[in-house]
Amino acid sequence: MKLVIIRGLPCCGKTIICDKLQKKVSNIKIISIDKYKTELMNQSKDVNFETVLAYSYDKTIEKLNDFYEKGEQIVVIEELFCDKKLFDLIINFINNKKSIVYWFRIERDINKLLLVEKNRTDRKIKNTKEDLINLNKDINNLKVDNEIFIKNENIDEVVNEILNIIKW
Repeated sequence: MKLVIIRGLPCCGKTIICDKLQKKVSNIKIISIDKYKTELMNQSKDVNFETVLAYSYDKTIEKLNDFYEKGEQIVVIEELFCDKKLFDLIINFINNKKSIVYWFRIERDINKLLLVEKNRTDRKIKNTKEDLINLNKDINNLKVDNEIFIKNENIDEVVNEILNIIKW
């Protein structure tokens, strides 16, 4: 299994990149950790953030194992990846399954991210500049060997670059 991890700040284009990857290569499987977070928050309004994270991480590993058992060739995970617990779970999966992994960090100008965030209608809570700066520090604290940094603003070019790097 090739495991492609796309990480970066909110509004940097992770989900759009995954959608476009899936349209170009139909057998790519996508795991969007935010979908699991939203799933639990929609089930219960009184759930705390730690519970949401634990639930989403458990679902992610469950789905990864499912894809592995089914013999899927390429799985893409998109998330901030600034939480050590999730990071360790993914590293353990990679080591246990001896998966080939590609780490991509999508970077965008914070002012452009704020503009995208301002125009999003799918969230009630908006990230501030300070939020993005702090999240960026958290992401930087989790160092990844051989991580590929992509600063291109053109999503289609980013998708093609990822596909070229993973040789797909």
